[in-house]
Amino acid sequence: MKFTIKSEKLEHKDQIIELDFSELKVIDSVVFSMVFNYDKYEGKSVYGKYLCPSRIDGLPMFEIDTFQLDREEKISEILK
Repeated sequence: MKFTIKSEKLEHKDQIIELDFSELKVIDSVVFSMVFNYDKYEGKSVYGKYLCPSRIDGLPMFEIDTFQLDREEKISEILK
């Protein structure tokens, strides 16, 4: 799954982002007409692909792909 975030504390470039949802604003979290629960990713670091500045406030927007985080979680469960 993917969701989009923005934050005034991030630069306008691709980067590793620590997912702290108290500082990040989730733009869209609706997947296939269902609300996506992104809370389980709190505190994890993930690669954020820079999209563009927000048209509303100019803050940088990023696409977050959770497949990487989900894959790491499943591998950890298998190795236990």
